[in-house]
Amino acid sequence: MARQLADRGHHVFAAVRNPSRAADPSDVEKIEVSHHSSLESVNNLVADLKGRLLEGKLDIRIKYAGFGATSPLIEVDLSTAKRLYDVSVLDLLAVAQAFAPMLIKAKRKMVNINSVGDLNDAMERFGLRVEKTNIRLIHSAHSGLYHSSKTASTIPNKTLSLELAPVDVTVITGMLGKIESNLHVNDFWQGLSRSSTYNQIESQIAKTAEGEIGPKKEKAEDFARRFVDDILRGASGQVWRGAMAQTVRATGNHAPMKVLDGLLLPSSGWNAMAKAPQKSKHGS
Repeated sequence: MARQLADRGHHVFAAVRNPSRAADPSDVEKIEVSHHSSLESVNNLVADLKGRLLEGKLDIRIKYAGFGATSPLIEVDLSTAKRLYDVSVLDLLAVAQAFAPMLIKAKRKMVNINSVGDLNDAMERFGLRVEKTNIRLIHSAHSGLYHSSKTASTIPNKTLSLELAPVDVTVITGMLGKIESNLHVNDFWQGLSRSSTYNQIESQIAKTAEGEIGPKKEKAEDFARRFVDDILRGASGQVWRGAMAQTVRATGNHAPMKVLDGLLLPSSGWNAMAKAPQKSKHGS
């Protein structure tokens, strides 16, 4: 996305942890952020930007960060779970708070990237002004931690759009399907323990962690071009992009949950495990 924006004449600042590995073109200013506490990194980044921005105004702020954490929930590492929720929810709020003054001055756009792992289209249609909504959440075996972290960010994203509308800041949430990225490269999957309940299907879980299961991914440059078009053409609210995003959106709102489970569970290995003969307690 940084490349797309730069190619269209925008002055882009890219916050990266390792500038030497960033693949963006030379006309993107790279600002290194630390690996320490997110709050410290964000505050340092904002202080740096204020010295570079005209009148302290920022037109578009895009937050795109995350990692995978494939694991059966009863065996997931809780320190990894906390870190994932920090990135998906608390970091979202920290970055929103830090950049809000610059966006309010410019009356422009706040963009947050989410996933079709959170399917909450009814809430998008009705806002938070109704007591009951037909809410569907996408869930799949071994990816519950990742999907639940994305679901947890839905309310902050929607609430930000409501709270910032009176000050003329548009909030856009990218609901991403399958896209070529480093998500699976950065997955915290380290294999199962020898005593795991799920050793029988470890190879299937590993394929999930490595991104080998599922539909063909959309190329990153194709997604970036289309999503930047959405941003610059005045999109607001949820924007669905990436392979299978629209299919998941439509199916999730109308198909029974058993249908969704039937689509998702076979590739996880769970069905094969459930059908396997079980040894009796008496060893017969």
